[in-house]
Amino acid sequence: MNNLPYQTPPYNTHYNTNMIAQNTLLKHSILNHSRLLSDVAFSKSIVSEATMAPYFPQFIATFIYSLWHDQSFSYLTNYPTAGLLDFIKFIINLLKATKLPFSVIILSLKYIHRIKSRCPHIQGNPGSEYRLFVCTLNLAMKYLVDNTYSNKTWCKVSKIPLQEINIAEFEFIAQLNYDLHLGETKYFAWLVVLDDAFAKYRSLIDAHANTRQCVTPPLDAHEYTYLPCDR
Repeated sequence: MNNLPYQTPPYNTHYNTNMIAQNTLLKHSILNHSRLLSDVAFSKSIVSEATMAPYFPQFIATFIYSLWHDQSFSYLTNYPTAGLLDFIKFIINLLKATKLPFSVIILSLKYIHRIKSRCPHIQGNPGSEYRLFVCTLNLAMKYLVDNTYSNKTWCKVSKIPLQEINIAEFEFIAQLNYDLHLGETKYFAWLVVLDDAFAKYRSLIDAHANTRQCVTPPLDAHEYTYLPCDR
């Protein structure tokens, strides 16, 4: 980045005032850019198959369930409900069956967050989280991957009726204003959000490891793998 022009005394007072303001803005811009780069580096070290896979299905189930039903993330982590436990099992089986790229799952979580952000009054009915996750995975895969699963395939692997998947896909993409794009800056910012949430999840799990049974045992790293992220 080129330096701003510098004028030595004697100088015009008005010009110098503008220069001070410009330099201040430049410093803030550099600091914000440096902070973003450090956040990106931190994200790449945390949000990855290697670091998240052992608890990833449990984490995303808790994340979605908490967000969609407006329930405490910390409370659900410590005291998972019967509905959440069933949802965790569903996600484990779904991800094993589909072998989705890691990036597709990350983007689907952003779509769910975007829907809730744009329509905060929406509170899902019990059980609606299944259709929500399947449909956002479907949309994320269609956006990122050339060779995608058909709605019939999603029906087969999720056991959700095809008509419900078709209707939900239309409803959710409308809630997203037909905008599936996520820019690079916003993508990395989203990784930072997931970093924080996952770190909180692991700290809660670790803190209660000796006092309660984990939600579900962590999966073996060789048993649960993803395709390479963001090819």
